[in-house]
Amino acid sequence: MLKIQRLSKTFTTAGGEQFKALDKIDLEIPAGSFTVVIGGNGSGKSTLLNLIAGNLKCDEGKIILNNREIQKWPDYKRARFLSRIFQDPTAGTAPDLKIVENFRLAAIRAKRKGLGIGIDREFREQVRRALKKLDLGLENKIDQQVEQLSGGQRQAITLLMASWENPEILLMDEPTAALDPKSARLVMELADEIIRRNNITAFLVTHQMHEAKRFGDRLIQLERGKIVRDIGSERKKELDPLDMMKWFQQGFSI
Repeated sequence: MLKIQRLSKTFTTAGGEQFKALDKIDLEIPAGSFTVVIGGNGSGKSTLLNLIAGNLKCDEGKIILNNREIQKWPDYKRARFLSRIFQDPTAGTAPDLKIVENFRLAAIRAKRKGLGIGIDREFREQVRRALKKLDLGLENKIDQQVEQLSGGQRQAITLLMASWENPEILLMDEPTAALDPKSARLVMELADEIIRRNNITAFLVTHQMHEAKRFGDRLIQLERGKIVRDIGSERKKELDPLDMMKWFQQGFSI
């Protein structure tokens, strides 16, 4: 169980004005659930993910995972249970390294300091088996440099790497925004399958309303740093993507 209690974050603009990105947010996220977060620009979506990931420090509140407060934990401790995928397909891989070398980095990342693994025959076979599921032919190119791949291929590999050591939490910040429709569908269907199979607690921030409706067990809308809609899986199935788009266009008064 992930609990977020009275989580707040305020930023100061270049002009000296204060902007409250999150305002006393409360959430309880059951283990293995898939939560979709939507909202307009500046609503607090990415701030929420950054606070969970530890990239930002909260001004107030707690983030509790399985009865452990994690909001002050350093990166190396979070890396053992948390992975993240960004909007930019190049952000999750080392372009100068081979595909198999990138997977080695992913495997080492979640290990305790001093525990490493080599790229032996068994590890190479593990990478091939994982890549074969993508049906992109990459299982035969594991010694190819990542920079030679397309954006969709890189994002799919990033997702596999992020889930390599079965993290407890997976954060996805608009992972399909830079992809063509076919690649976006591949990445999201793969993400959904991995999340379900491994019982990962996942968050997806998206502006794509068809993704927000199709994926996830729960839909949360943020506006002005507050939760203005919290919709479960059954009600979410009934939503019209066009109506969801109007939420962005018209705003939502709380």
